[in-house]
Amino acid sequence: MKQLRKLVVLGILACSLPSLATTITTLDDPSLFDNVAAQPGGSIGDSSWQATSFGTPGAKSFGWVNFDPASSIMLGDISAVRFDTNKPISHNSSENDFYLSLYTQVDGSNDGAGWYGNRLNLDPFYAINIDSTADSWTTWSTDGGLNQLRVYDYPAAGSYTAPTWDELLDPGYSDDGVNSLAEVDYASEKLLGIAFSTGSAWGDSFVGALDNIVIEFSNGDSWVFDLEASSVPEPTSVLLLGAGMLLLRLGRRS
Repeated sequence: MKQLRKLVVLGILACSLPSLATTITTLDDPSLFDNVAAQPGGSIGDSSWQATSFGTPGAKSFGWVNFDPASSIMLGDISAVRFDTNKPISHNSSENDFYLSLYTQVDGSNDGAGWYGNRLNLDPFYAINIDSTADSWTTWSTDGGLNQLRVYDYPAAGSYTAPTWDELLDPGYSDDGVNSLAEVDYASEKLLGIAFSTGSAWGDSFVGALDNIVIEFSNGDSWVFDLEASSVPEPTSVLLLGAGMLLLRLGRRS
């Protein structure tokens, strides 16, 4: 059974409006998550979160952001996902890095587990047109251009032939049955939550930082997660998800 260690309500809004308002959500308690700690300096704000699993065999960094199942965000509403990482070595020297996973809600069709439907991984290991420099922030994005992320549906282990985000959502794309499934209409899958992670097979040798996780929506607005060390003033804007309520729950899954 999957269980959240701690719940934190970041914002609730019941509203019926046609579009989203861009907001920055500050996550400032890394102790809620596994093997991460705040460090000075970030790609946005004053801080970022670094992996702290180095030297601990089998350990990895992991964090979970859960959306209220009553919300109706579909993957097709998302135009792009991006995040920033910083490592003391270049990507060419080691391809291992923080990666994101998008989980969808259980819908009774090709569900991957009892508590989620599909798990879509966005891993810099398989990115296209990589341009990454040691000791500097690199932006990984599902958009085209440099450092474009491929997407693969767990339990696939990832591939350099996995689809891009646009290909995944395109009903005319020829799924290979491994990295993506023809029987799944990914655009209509509802978002359950997102997670950041490193790998348990190499977390004990990994040094790196994560910041600025962004979900961009098809109406041109975006939602930014700023990883910080301490509380900052609440943003004046709010996130509107049409009719209904958004409830964020943060923590570990164990």
